Amino acid sequence: MANDTLKKYVAMKKTVEDAQTAASKAEGGLSQVKSQIKRDFGCSSLGETKRRLTELRTKAAAALAAFTKAFTAYKDKWETDDESEE
Repeated sequence: MANDTLKKYVAMKKTVEDAQTAASKAEGGLSQVKSQIKRDFGCSSLGETKRRLTELRTKAAAALAAFTKAFTAYKDKWETDDESEE
């Protein structure tokens, strides 16, 4: 019986140690991501990062819309010019 208790203790201890190791790795990874976000985007919190991401997505959508409009105007002009030359 004492041997079973010891086996359970050793197994539980290993489980706890594995969980502690995984938690340490996760903390290290999170710390690296936070540092990279701070360095690349100047954000120091998750909320600030989300706001910045929303801002960047809005700017990207506006830039795409402006490009599409300009490209359509360019294409229409050159197609019209080509037709008038014929």
